Amino acid sequence: GEELDTTKLLADLTERLPGYLVPSALIALPSMPLNQNGKVDRKALPAPERAGGTHVAPRTDTERVIADEFASVLGVERVGVHDDFFALGGDSILAARLLWRLDGLLGTDFGQRALFRHRTPQALAAAGHDGGTKGSLPRVDREGPLPLSAAQRRLWFLHQVGDDSAEYYTGAGFRIRGRLSTEALRSALTLLQRKNEALRTTYDTVDGEPVQLVRDPWDADDLLSVTELTGLSARERDSALDACLLDEVNTPFDLVHGPVNRALLVALAEDEHILVLSTHHIACDGWSVDVMARDLAVFYRASLEGNESGGREETPDYSDFAVWEQTRWAESDVRERLAYWARELEEVPPLAVPTDRPRPSRRTSAGAVHRFNLSQEQTRGLHELGRSQGATLFMSLTAMTQLLLAGASGSGDVALGIASSGRDHREVGETVGFFVNPLVIRSRPEPGATVAGFLGDVRDRVEAAFEHELPFDRVVDEVVTERDPSRGPLFQALMVLQNAHTGALDLPGLDVRPIDLPRTSALSDLVFEYTEQDGGIRVVIEYSTDLFDRRRVLGLAGALSRMVSLAVAKPERTLATVDLRSEKDRAALADWSRNEVGPRSASVVEVFAEWVARVP
Repeated sequence: GEELDTTKLLADLTERLPGYLVPSALIALPSMPLNQNGKVDRKALPAPERAGGTHVAPRTDTERVIADEFASVLGVERVGVHDDFFALGGDSILAARLLWRLDGLLGTDFGQRALFRHRTPQALAAAGHDGGTKGSLPRVDREGPLPLSAAQRRLWFLHQVGDDSAEYYTGAGFRIRGRLSTEALRSALTLLQRKNEALRTTYDTVDGEPVQLVRDPWDADDLLSVTELTGLSARERDSALDACLLDEVNTPFDLVHGPVNRALLVALAEDEHILVLSTHHIACDGWSVDVMARDLAVFYRASLEGNESGGREETPDYSDFAVWEQTRWAESDVRERLAYWARELEEVPPLAVPTDRPRPSRRTSAGAVHRFNLSQEQTRGLHELGRSQGATLFMSLTAMTQLLLAGASGSGDVALGIASSGRDHREVGETVGFFVNPLVIRSRPEPGATVAGFLGDVRDRVEAAFEHELPFDRVVDEVVTERDPSRGPLFQALMVLQNAHTGALDLPGLDVRPIDLPRTSALSDLVFEYTEQDGGIRVVIEYSTDLFDRRRVLGLAGALSRMVSLAVAKPERTLATVDLRSEKDRAALADWSRNEVGPRSASVVEVFAEWVARVP
């Protein structure tokens, strides 16, 4: 018969089916191998090659540009026209980065979620435009007050009603070895602020409305403080450094008078320094930290060379984005999206994880962190589990976090906050500002469902959440009928994948390594932060110290690691068999699924009295 054109068939399937249903490779056989019983002999089937099958080189200029950008963003040697972005290790953050680069190179207008529909260079080239944002960001007049973005309004409100804390502090720390030029650093910080408007903006109210005011750059002395710890003994130096870093992360920002960013330089020796870059979240997110680090490196080099202009290319400013955002959706689109969230989050229950202390009547930001690692083997397993279900690492981690919370709380209904990059306009890929928007993923893990099946459900919910994205406050106003000041609205646990933040600062002639900064605040009851590095995954659990003891969080960490190992080893196992509570876990978790209130033979009155004593 006629020879099967597998390339054409794969392209047709890509156009007709959701990405996760498209096979990674097609192999044409003259006939199926059969065993002696007349059934397909699966062991005799040829093994497919890596995702995408036989390498097919790009055939058009557009496919070539897309394939080259796939390879650059993913860090792989070559990409063929049928290679799946997510099968090669991509995730939602890398997808957003790829799409804004392609929009700039090709003049296309891809939507933020285009890669979920068109996962290969061939499919993406054929799509050309997929509902993205059209045109350039209009430049607005800077003479008077400007509106805040939806994300900024949320932080401004929290800043107004909260205490004078550093809850919305974001920072990056670096250990620098070599001959650092303090003067070049001062100049670089000034140039950094001159280029990035969000760093020289302050916030106030005019006629009852919050506004942002763009200012001239601050003097270098207002941006950089220097602390000398040279000449101390090693023990004295380490103690003083810890105190300096703790004081830095706990120092709040004055949003009205500014500046909203600063730098601390601690001299440990003539050729060793600690540099901390601090910014209020209203002007910065994790993606922006990387942009700022790249800018600072360019400006530092330019300052050493005596180039006052710097040399970094100009990018659209955040104020332009904030004004454009007000007109980004048609009213009919907003109604449809709000209707989706009203259905999805109807009567969403609060997170039922037991606490070590009664919940305060008003939530505070007091917090701490616990850090640990998932192994390279566990990480490979999560990638493979995701690929088997057409899911990204982000989706696999979302599913694992929800399973952990379901097991810890004993609840079959779990709402988890996730973060969208919010950078769905093609021009803001290199803009410093606060773009992140929370979304809510609600899952109902059934004990009889398999791990793989549950991940497939989470994948669908994550994709639907991104497809129906709206500013978080709009969703809260639509869904929440009564606010509870003791909890965050809609979710009390947040999951973040930090692949956008590499933590790299490349200063010429210097050895620069990122360091961990202390954390004394928590954005939610529980925050699970994942960063893929060195083949494994670094996990940071941020937790409210008003609610949880460290012992509980150590138990959560152990349970998460054990659960991941069980899940990736046998994805076809049921959720009921992913037992989170080994004897070791049980001791650490202190039996999370129920609160001990006394012996089982106690009367109702005795149990009630004990509860009154514990939680008056």
